[in-house]
Amino acid sequence: DVDYVPVAWEAVRLYSDPLPYPRHLLGRVDSAGGVVLATPDQYRLANGYPNCFWGWGFEDHDLLSRLSASGLPLDRWHW
Repeated sequence: DVDYVPVAWEAVRLYSDPLPYPRHLLGRVDSAGGVVLATPDQYRLANGYPNCFWGWGFEDHDLLSRLSASGLPLDRWHW
């Protein structure tokens, strides 16, 4: 989401650490919305975001389901 911007000092650590799993930086715990970091391989494995949603809503829930189905848990260690 473009309305979430991490502060500079925290962004260096969050964006530079290795990503064994997709990292959920900010958002709700019942979805993969807000800010999610993933490597290109992780994104492909989960089959990315769906194209069937228009406007706001539920694409983040669908991404969480895709990540779970592909065996990729969301890393929320910093919460």
